[in-house]
Amino acid sequence: MGAAELFSEIRRLSSSEQLELVSDVWDELVRSDAVPVPDWHVEEIRRRLADDTSEATSGKPWASVKKGILNQ
Repeated sequence: MGAAELFSEIRRLSSSEQLELVSDVWDELVRSDAVPVPDWHVEEIRRRLADDTSEATSGKPWASVKKGILNQ
């Protein structure tokens, strides 16, 4: 099956089926290491993890936030 025929078949899928297909293809690419992770992505993840753990006491529990929203 060529690319044109494949895209023709994909267009017949519903939007949700197309999104699921894209997700499945992406997951397969990631598992196969076909998509390298840039160094700056790794550094950003490390930075965000460090920020998250350094300010662990600055947030509020979800139950408290939800109660405040529902009581307005």
